[in-house]
Amino acid sequence: MTNFNPGPGRVKLARLMRSRGHDGVLHVRTSGGAECVTEIDGTKCGARSNVWDSARHLDVWIRAHADEYEHKKFVKLTEEPANVYSTPATGQQ
Repeated sequence: MTNFNPGPGRVKLARLMRSRGHDGVLHVRTSGGAECVTEIDGTKCGARSNVWDSARHLDVWIRAHADEYEHKKFVKLTEEPANVYSTPATGQQ
């Protein structure tokens, strides 16, 4: 489990949300995953890793997949999905 420590950008966004009358939590993943694009009999493997906050985890997945299946071509994917859970703050309109 990762230790959550909001960076200055997230703290600033939380303040902005409160100033507009909303309390909430913003969950953002800013790293990415990878897809194996090694062709086998004319078809891409297509195996995809999870999305991680650390590039180290991604590199470990790539090495493990390459060792297990002897695949050598990967595409790194950058994803930045964001989920905002917000409710109106009490007393403000």
